[in-house]
Amino acid sequence: EENRKVYRRKKIFTLMFSIMHSIVGVEENIAFTYGAMGKENQAINEALELNTKLYEKHYEKWAFTNNTKVNKFFGSKDAFKKCIDISDDVEKLKQFYHKLKAQKEHYTFYHLKSEEDFIDTLQRIFAYSKSSRVYMVPDSNGNMDAVCFAINWGEYFAFQLENPQGLFKAVANMELTDNILYPIMITGSPENVDVLLKGIASHYNKHYKCKVTNLNSYAGDPYAKTKKSALNDEYLFLIICNDVEKLEAMKNRSKGTDGNVKLFIDVPLL
Repeated sequence: EENRKVYRRKKIFTLMFSIMHSIVGVEENIAFTYGAMGKENQAINEALELNTKLYEKHYEKWAFTNNTKVNKFFGSKDAFKKCIDISDDVEKLKQFYHKLKAQKEHYTFYHLKSEEDFIDTLQRIFAYSKSSRVYMVPDSNGNMDAVCFAINWGEYFAFQLENPQGLFKAVANMELTDNILYPIMITGSPENVDVLLKGIASHYNKHYKCKVTNLNSYAGDPYAKTKKSALNDEYLFLIICNDVEKLEAMKNRSKGTDGNVKLFIDVPLL
């Protein structure tokens, strides 16, 4: 434009941030918008800063890590022998909900406010993906300990690289993105969560050709040791709001004994 190089991506960022800023305050009950984005760069930072000043809103960025596990090496057949499918057991699913709520209801943007909301979320995903299931690992007394919702992401959400080049062409040929295991709502003891995640990784690799597992982690994550991988990408959660005091109160409420603020990493944004 006028002999100046203007990067298209910066215009896209400005458009998306404008939409997020516009939503906040449109209705009295909308105080926040949030979303995830890749590693920040100059274009993102400049677009966000200028846009926020224009709309006179407040924003914050929170880091999290997306870890990729190769299921052939991460998975364990012996671990899966301890996993129990409770997807069709309504009473067990309700127990799962209350266990999840007890651990995460203080998270800043926790939004599963009732058993009905929780069951409805599961059923909507089951309707799209028959292989997405809820698995648990019992404790030594046979009671529910580790439990999560294992989503076959490739079945639930189609992802395809169009006209891939270079490294992305190799990735496309390997079909790594065709079926991705995405465990969410993870709760339970770290020891049995380790068994659970390794078990379902093996199961989905064998029966559904899910070659990789994606696991989000963050500061203060009790399952960081199991999730940690040399294959990882740094991401950011972006929060835009028009009520800074309310946001600070919510963050203080969600701060754990370790001093880390808990947001919404393990709650599905679906």
